Amino acid sequence: MGVIKWLNSSTRKNWHSVVLSVIMGIVMGLMIIPSTRMLTNAAPVKSYVFEGVVMDEDNRPISGASVLINRVGSTKSGSDGTFIIQERRGIGTALNVGDNLKIIVSSKGYETDEQAFELTESKMQTMKFVLYKIN
Repeated sequence: MGVIKWLNSSTRKNWHSVVLSVIMGIVMGLMIIPSTRMLTNAAPVKSYVFEGVVMDEDNRPISGASVLINRVGSTKSGSDGTFIIQERRGIGTALNVGDNLKIIVSSKGYETDEQAFELTESKMQTMKFVLYKIN
């Protein structure tokens, strides 16, 4: 078979498809292998629970106080002044021990309390906040 005849033949076109498929298979394989490794070596999902109570200066619970923890979430205190925020995140977004977080607690008629804290090894963070009435 002559070169010109081969270039125009279906055999050459099939051969070209085979080579292209093999190259694409190698490229896709190289992309999948690192992804699989990342999943098998991945850290487990981390979970923290932030709970506490919001009281006034006379040690009475404040119902409906807003509790906001940056990078985590927010909630309202219950009728007994307690609150709970559960934080659960997956790979690459989880909180880490030593992270600095800020918590803001506020309620109508009271001064806002804003505190920074460092996340510890404990998966349960318990806090108490005292809000003072605005004069």
